[in-house]
Amino acid sequence: MTTARTSGGGSLHFPPFGIIKDSVSVIEPPPAMDLRGMAGAILPSELLVFSRRLVQAAKRRERNPRWQKVNRARLELARLCLDRALSEGIGVAA
Repeated sequence: MTTARTSGGGSLHFPPFGIIKDSVSVIEPPPAMDLRGMAGAILPSELLVFSRRLVQAAKRRERNPRWQKVNRARLELARLCLDRALSEGIGVAA
């Protein structure tokens, strides 16, 4: 579970609670349209750290076919967060 603080004062958990059905089935990620909203809700100060955690979580489970779809979603969410950080100039020295 990867967590980041949101601009609304709450927490964003990825993957969201409740997506694991049982111990053997393939885990379905949230819809692709939801990922863009998730990336937009994260505090700017959390974007780079959250992206790193998402990539690390995908790396940890890369050989587990059960997590394949979630790992793809993790990497897509990390890309969206990094794109946002670049467009907002986060982590770039002036």
